[in-house]
Amino acid sequence: MFFILILIAVFVVYVWQKKSIGTYEYFEKGQQLEHFNGLTFSGSDACIPCHEDIYKQHITSAHFLTSTLPSDNTLKGIHQAISDGFKIGKHHSYAIDKKWNGFFQILKNDSLNEIIRQDKIDIVIGSGVKGQSFFSWENDKLFQLQTSYFVPSKKWINSPGYKEELAAKLRPISVSCLECHATFAQTTPHKQTKYEFNKVKNKFNKKSIIWGVDCERCHGPAAKHVAYQNKFPKDTIGKHIVKQNQLSRQQKMDMCALCHSGSHRKKTNKEFHFVLGDTLDNFVYKDFKSYYKSKYKAAADVHGNQVELLEASKCFEKTATMDCTTCHDAHAKERGNLASFNAKCINCHKGQDISCGLPATSTAHNTNNCVDCHMPLSKSNAMKIQDNDSLVQVEVRSHLIKIYEPTTDKLNKYINNL
Repeated sequence: MFFILILIAVFVVYVWQKKSIGTYEYFEKGQQLEHFNGLTFSGSDACIPCHEDIYKQHITSAHFLTSTLPSDNTLKGIHQAISDGFKIGKHHSYAIDKKWNGFFQILKNDSLNEIIRQDKIDIVIGSGVKGQSFFSWENDKLFQLQTSYFVPSKKWINSPGYKEELAAKLRPISVSCLECHATFAQTTPHKQTKYEFNKVKNKFNKKSIIWGVDCERCHGPAAKHVAYQNKFPKDTIGKHIVKQNQLSRQQKMDMCALCHSGSHRKKTNKEFHFVLGDTLDNFVYKDFKSYYKSKYKAAADVHGNQVELLEASKCFEKTATMDCTTCHDAHAKERGNLASFNAKCINCHKGQDISCGLPATSTAHNTNNCVDCHMPLSKSNAMKIQDNDSLVQVEVRSHLIKIYEPTTDKLNKYINNL
């Protein structure tokens, strides 16, 4: 009898653990989550039976991984954080601790050798290409934790907006943050009371959030499409789904501009109402878009303004068909694959009398490395990271395609490759 009670106790603990760190707290396939336009989400795993290859590609992409649940695989630098920690001011430090029920950010007063607070890492934000920040639940509200991981320097840093010398109160997360890091979320507006120190803008239902930018973010809620295809599996012309080849160039650009356009981020309070096939003119202030002429676009910061910069490029201006998908496959993990991007440049310019300005013996010339010269990595004024005593500008690849004057460093690099 005692042995049976032990087994029951172990089972109860196991179930509780799964509840605290498992995925079923969040949106699941078949949950009947409804978009604002009346269509119902199916969950991207419903795409697997017909689109398995595309699905397997997409789940490795930065879009899909832009928000995930924490694990040893999704947390970048987690082992370094557990061993090193992160100093805040003179007397405090943060550490990441892995426990049986998840990962926690722990604030400690080193002078008194005591733990001040510990917050669970519930959501990982960022694919880990540039860095990652972390959200924590407090009932139905989300807060950003103070530490983030900066991949280029492989260091734990203060999250953007936090002052390095202070162990601060956690920053509340609004729905606009999730609009570029999730597929969908429903919220309940929340007014701050005089007893609340943080300005909490929204309450969330965990089961109303679809994490990551997945298939249904770009093709629309797919439950009706899935039901039709399951009923008529031999019909190869997909019904009740948004397809790229049905859209105008502006509609395609607007879908990307929702998150990759600084100017278009000045929206009305209609987060997650936009779906592929809409136009941003229905969601931004009417006179705002016209303000952003080519002169502004050319001066736009390289971070978050990719659409403006591309639209200011001659490559874009001189063709009626070029859009973001001309160079980018939204389903695939493409980062770092310069050969693929270079091939796309050559494909558009083949047959034209265009000569590379680099010496013919240069490695960059011989490998047709168009991207590094004509879309160089540039320092962002909008994306700055506090690294100890210095402010580091993050480098982002410019989407203003043009002929740049090479810097001394680049010239030396090319000479060394001769």
